[in-house]
Amino acid sequence: MRFISHSEEETRNLGAALAKKLSAGSVFCLHGEMGCGKTAFVKGVAEGLGYTGEVTSPTFALCHRYDTEPVVFHYDLYRLTDADDIFSAGLFDCCDGNSAVFIEWPKDIEELGEEVHDIYFSYGNSENKRIIETEDGLF
Repeated sequence: MRFISHSEEETRNLGAALAKKLSAGSVFCLHGEMGCGKTAFVKGVAEGLGYTGEVTSPTFALCHRYDTEPVVFHYDLYRLTDADDIFSAGLFDCCDGNSAVFIEWPKDIEELGEEVHDIYFSYGNSENKRIIETEDGLF
């Protein structure tokens, strides 16, 4: 399935639409270059679940937790280099079936569970246009 976003608001709205279908135990691997809308998408998910606080990229923190139902963990693995780093960051600890996990820059994460979905973000042919694709029919 392919979605064309023309603004950050549309990308957030797509995330909010996913929030309505979200189930605990789901893991989403977000693929795409910097600035393609991955964090805007997670912001929409959190907002769709009723979160009213700030949602930012976890590039330096590695993980942000949003207390929603289900709890959302938002990881950014860009700076991590191997499976040991990922394990040390606690990624596997939150994949217990009681939360929804969103991972930017996923790598070496084969053991994350049964419900792993890949979402691909890319630039379109204009400044604000983004192409968001998944094979799962999530949207």
